[in-house]
Amino acid sequence: MNFNIQKAKTSQVKNIKCLLAEHNLPIEDVDAGKIKLFVVTHKQRIIGVVGVEEYQNIALLRSLAVDSKFRNHDLGKKLVNSIILYCKSNQIEALFLLTTTAERFFEKLGFEIIERAYVPQKIMQTKEFETLCPNTAIAMFKKLN
Repeated sequence: MNFNIQKAKTSQVKNIKCLLAEHNLPIEDVDAGKIKLFVVTHKQRIIGVVGVEEYQNIALLRSLAVDSKFRNHDLGKKLVNSIILYCKSNQIEALFLLTTTAERFFEKLGFEIIERAYVPQKIMQTKEFETLCPNTAIAMFKKLN
């Protein structure tokens, strides 16, 4: 199967929220405008999503989810790689994330676990860090340059 990743349209936010909710990911601030979302569709249905929040030369990876019926197509990896390419083209030097379940997946993509205290202040002040993810979530980062 051939899958295309593209920037999400405003009309897709409701379906994106449904996919995120199915995977127990935060949806409260998804349409706040700060998060740039990218989706994979199959037969006009959203089957994968990833987001990014940019803060000058650093960014926060958000909301990676893939429909369970399509997990054997490397879509998670393709979505993350598309965000990495997007970030590099926008002079982002490091990408951060929080996860409660996917640290092994992200380690395979070159992300490293770090202490939350070492996360830059701009990222620590996001809703994701302050309220949406539990304090037990693992902080990770990847240097992009």
